[in-house]
Amino acid sequence: MPRTSRSGIRIVRLVAILSASSLGSIMLMSASDSPVFAQPTTEAHHPSVARKISDIDKRCLPVSASGQVGTICTMLHVNQHLRGVEFWPKVTFSSKSGPLDRVHIGKLFLYVCDTANQPPSCEPVNTETNVSVHAKAGSKTAAVVGSHGYVPTPGVPISISGAVAITSCMISASGQTACFPGWGCSTSTALIACITDPLIFSDTLAQFQDTRNKVCKGDLPDCDKKSGNSHGKHLDWSSDGCSLPMPVKKYGQNPFGWPYRLACERHDFGYRNYNQQKRCNNRPNGGTRKLLDQVFLADLRGICARVKARRRCNSLATVYYQAVRKFGGCSGD
Repeated sequence: MPRTSRSGIRIVRLVAILSASSLGSIMLMSASDSPVFAQPTTEAHHPSVARKISDIDKRCLPVSASGQVGTICTMLHVNQHLRGVEFWPKVTFSSKSGPLDRVHIGKLFLYVCDTANQPPSCEPVNTETNVSVHAKAGSKTAAVVGSHGYVPTPGVPISISGAVAITSCMISASGQTACFPGWGCSTSTALIACITDPLIFSDTLAQFQDTRNKVCKGDLPDCDKKSGNSHGKHLDWSSDGCSLPMPVKKYGQNPFGWPYRLACERHDFGYRNYNQQKRCNNRPNGGTRKLLDQVFLADLRGICARVKARRRCNSLATVYYQAVRKFGGCSGD
């Protein structure tokens, strides 16, 4: 890695300090935003710099269930200190109708994209499951922070879309519960959307396939008899496999013995359900379709990690990804 000039180091340190004090200067609102660089510094060089903490990419959603009303926020918790930048997933709970007893999260993680290589690959990191915390007696607020942070490799560009909480609940002192059921969901969000997102963004490909196989039992591999377009009322599990345009169509469903079809089935699931739920878009920054495509690439690379010809497999995976980025269809908001 080339040595950074002194002027470059001064600029980097200034950016790090400014980014900790101004939320608008940290561009981490989506996986397609400008990358962030982890910058190593030392206490010897900056003995007067104090530890700074900020919460960014805050997404708050109202919840209401069984008379308990409040707000749940998922956010990126940034610990800007002398060793560089450390990211933590964080979820806060705020009750408007009584004190809280405890809060619970089914899954909590950061969604990180490695932008060092193109195309970037994205995946959840530091996933924690079944996290609970008791609120202070009489308090109407509580927060759950991941037990360990994510420290990027110094100098490596990354992009983080924030903390993701799957199935978060706040339990009141009286025993009432209000839940935030999934990725980007609230009680005003259709339940079908809350069921869809964890299958794409939270579950591993193996977990997704296990669920799909149970639903489509007796109608595999296409599942076209048991499911189809219900205009967003039910999940669509149907898939025609890796039906990609040239130049990759010639490789078929199982190129060189590599089970790409498994990744194609989840990609079909994402496209079809997002389209039917009118949540699929091609906005200038990539939109939701790009996120689905990035999961597809991560799935393909996960498959390649288990084959002997890993380099060739990854090269072809990139071709598949570029094909769906260029020719993939998406509509609706």
